[in-house]
Amino acid sequence: MLRVADTGTGIEPALLPHIFDMYKQSRQSAARRSGLGIDLAFVRELVTIHGGSERAESQGLGRGATFTVTLPMHRSFAHADSRDGAAMASLQGLHILMVDDDATTVETFKLLLEGEGADVQTATSGEEALTLLNGNAPDLVLSNLGMPGMDGYEFIGKLRAQPALESVICIALSGFGQEADVEQSEEAGFDAHLKKPVLLEDLLATFARLRR
Repeated sequence: MLRVADTGTGIEPALLPHIFDMYKQSRQSAARRSGLGIDLAFVRELVTIHGGSERAESQGLGRGATFTVTLPMHRSFAHADSRDGAAMASLQGLHILMVDDDATTVETFKLLLEGEGADVQTATSGEEALTLLNGNAPDLVLSNLGMPGMDGYEFIGKLRAQPALESVICIALSGFGQEADVEQSEEAGFDAHLKKPVLLEDLLATFARLRR
């Protein structure tokens, strides 16, 4: 558990339930600071990926704030739900390519996956990813769908067009998770579709299923 407390401008009650939402900032001029209001949303995304939780508390404007992040220990995280441990794939020694136009996202996933023992390459565009692959098949490709220029659908089409890569396990990552979104990504050539923010345990379980 990590707790950070201050005695600063505080958070008004109406904003408190939404403080971790994207682009949320105080409407009070005394409490506003420069920025876009994405930092705490990014905290939530990171904490969710690790299977943890976050909480903000404040007695109101001018009375400071306390932020608490709780993360599971690795041993308990590996058995966080009722899934049998054997159903979780090991990434030890595997070669993974992570593709996302957001550099922070790819670096975050790189750290997480390397923590599981994988060798991870990252690319911030479909074009860069294809250049890195150069016909060499990794064990797993993780790709965002909504990228500028060459999006994930075009990327997977070009990847599958290469004989050496047509059977590589590819998982789409997207902020949209409706049944139609899943069907569209799988029709394009992905083996599975995971909605962001992606929990590591879900990724491991999905990869294990696809390998079988």
